[in-house]
Amino acid sequence: MSETEAPAGDGENTLLIEIEHGTITIRLRPDLAPLHVERIKTLARQGINDKVPFHRVIEAFMAQGGDPTGHRAG
Repeated sequence: MSETEAPAGDGENTLLIEIEHGTITIRLRPDLAPLHVERIKTLARQGINDKVPFHRVIEAFMAQGGDPTGHRAG
């Protein structure tokens, strides 16, 4: 999570994911899922998902990644 590069708005609740094609910006919603958002932020700060590949992407819907040990999800 990079707060220095976050777009205008709530930098504390903006997650930036750098991929080869550009930057994915995700707005986190602690008002809807406070525990989930806090866990995502903790893991992002730890770098736990750095370099973990996405295995399945459905455009405009979702991206599914593996786990940090390299095992494929699903």
